[in-house]
Amino acid sequence: MPHLTRWALLLAVVVPAACAPANQAGDGTSPPPDLRADIQALYGSVGQDAHYFQGAADLNGDGAAEIFVHVAGPTLCGTGGCDTLVFTPTESGYDLLAQIGPARPPIQVSPRATNGWRNLLVRVGGGGLEAAYDAELLFDGTRYPLNPTEPPAAPATDTEGAETVIAPFVEFAEGTPLAAP
Repeated sequence: MPHLTRWALLLAVVVPAACAPANQAGDGTSPPPDLRADIQALYGSVGQDAHYFQGAADLNGDGAAEIFVHVAGPTLCGTGGCDTLVFTPTESGYDLLAQIGPARPPIQVSPRATNGWRNLLVRVGGGGLEAAYDAELLFDGTRYPLNPTEPPAAPATDTEGAETVIAPFVEFAEGTPLAAP
């Protein structure tokens, strides 16, 4: 798991209120940092039309929110969906915990946990799948599954009580532009 040292410098910059998830207010976590520069480093050469959606939730109960980033754009996504990144806070910034794809919003966090980390719920559909369904991703003690369409990921059997960290959107242009403003 690569350590992203430049994340420490971004902690003072908060995401615009329009990008914060609606359920974040009052949950005891601080707003996520603006991750645009780091996302550009991962995806920037792919296209100018890329956008991202951002949210936060505490996955391991340590009181510090993990950051969720869903990237979207015509050159970044396949018919099955786009990538969802999960970053976990460290003493010196943030580490990339998971790069999950293909996935579609809603991106949710289950009230259930595995190995001390809350389960993730993502929508999968398209790409030859007969019907869209929610996949449940369990933490194996080191990481979450990378592909929600393959084992060990499995169709979710219970989404009740799930916390939405990235809501569905109609067009990727609703997100924050990846290209510098």
